[in-house]
Amino acid sequence: MIKLNSLIYKICLLICGIVGLTWNIMMKVHPTTLEYWGYYTYLSNLAVCVAMVFSIIAIIRNRKPSHELTLWTTVIITLTLLIYHFALRPGYQAKGYNILHGANLFVHYIVPLGMIADYIFFDEDKGSLKWFMPLYWIAFPLGYYLWINIYIWCGGRFTTWLPAENQYEYTKVPYWFLNYEVMGWSKVIFVIFAFVAGFLVLSYIFWGLDKAIPLYKKHLTNKSK
Repeated sequence: MIKLNSLIYKICLLICGIVGLTWNIMMKVHPTTLEYWGYYTYLSNLAVCVAMVFSIIAIIRNRKPSHELTLWTTVIITLTLLIYHFALRPGYQAKGYNILHGANLFVHYIVPLGMIADYIFFDEDKGSLKWFMPLYWIAFPLGYYLWINIYIWCGGRFTTWLPAENQYEYTKVPYWFLNYEVMGWSKVIFVIFAFVAGFLVLSYIFWGLDKAIPLYKKHLTNKSK
């Protein structure tokens, strides 16, 4: 039997993901569409959209959506939320961005929180993930860093619209903490290792949560008897 509530929710989340990405591209914050895919934010939102497509297809076929795909995507997009809110938002606000603009809210808050909610309320296989699986998830941030370097080596550049100055700012890297020309390679390498370590920590926090939720539900069931 098709899980109607889960299906409707995933369709809505997919629509939110598409709206967020399309809205940002239409705003021309970056001058070329290709450049958007050099930013972790947009790639992680795209990952949510892809995960929702696979999950929706699975439900329509009366199958369970992939538990690992759901949790992996939740970790990926949660990192977007955390890095933006704590590391990037103050700088963007200082440069004149409207951090409450709808396009910004969709990709940095609505879709990440929506994906977390999808995992918590609709994932049916919590507790089934092997302990070593989060180690494979590092492929996403490492693959991302490899991709932006390929993009840079091929002549790609990153540009951001500065509302306060009414002009574009040009940089070689998508985020200030990867700017080796300003920070130096030693600090950038440290940031990369810290980023990977933080991704691992976040992955295992979710893995622990994944194990704890079924145990807690079992405890409540036994307590009610």
